[in-house]
Amino acid sequence: MKTIYKGRDDLYYVLNISGPDDTPLSPSDLDALTIEFYTDKSASVEKTLSDITQEGVVHVNASELSALSDGPLKARFHVKIADSGFDDQTFDQTAERLTGYFLKSLTVS
Repeated sequence: MKTIYKGRDDLYYVLNISGPDDTPLSPSDLDALTIEFYTDKSASVEKTLSDITQEGVVHVNASELSALSDGPLKARFHVKIADSGFDDQTFDQTAERLTGYFLKSLTVS
């Protein structure tokens, strides 16, 4: 797990989003996307589709990460895309995962 130091390091998180048939999707394929970055005992940092580059990278700056507590950084994704294969014509899914990063406070010696 890679360590991110609060107040010093920015996070550049590469998204790997799949549709209902596990086909890889780019941000331009989505109707809506919300990502919440959080640790177990903290508030969250929320990003939306407009915060994501066309290459699928979301940037969370160091000052935003400072509001979170130390611990494994997790992400909750809520994705919506039009899909005629569903009764409401929308594929709508929420998923959570570990990001592979550990958020840690800077210690001063």
